[in-house]
Amino acid sequence: MLGALAGGLVGKQLRVGLLVAGLAAWLAVGMTVLGIMHDVVAAVAIVVAMGFAIGFQSVFGISWIQRNVHGSVLSRVISIDMLFGYMAAPVSLVLCGALAQARLEEMFGGIALILAITALGVLSSKPVREMK
Repeated sequence: MLGALAGGLVGKQLRVGLLVAGLAAWLAVGMTVLGIMHDVVAAVAIVVAMGFAIGFQSVFGISWIQRNVHGSVLSRVISIDMLFGYMAAPVSLVLCGALAQARLEEMFGGIALILAITALGVLSSKPVREMK
C-alpha cells in the first residue's frame, strides 16, 4: 500500500517498460536472497521492500493501460487483467506450497530465474523499454 501511495505522489510519467524490468530484476534478487536466507527479520524486510516495489509499479501499469487502451474496450481490458491476476494468485500459491515442501531452494531459484529472464526480455525490446 505504501508503494502505491508513493507511486501516486510521483509527479511525472515514468517509463513503464523500465519499471517492469526494474521490478522483475528486483524481485529476482529478492527471491534469490529469500531462498538462501534463514533470518526471519531480514526476510520480512525483503518481502516488505518487494511489496513496496510491486505497489509502486502497479500505479504506473494501470495508468498505462488507461492511457493506451481505447475507451470503448477499457473496462473489458481491465476486467480481463484483473481476472487473470485473481486466477493466477491461488494457482501460484498452491504450486509454490507444493514446491516449498519438497524443494524450497529450487522453488525460489526457479522463480528468480523466471523473473530475471523477464527483466532481460523487457530490456531487450526497444518498444517495451520506451513505453511511457
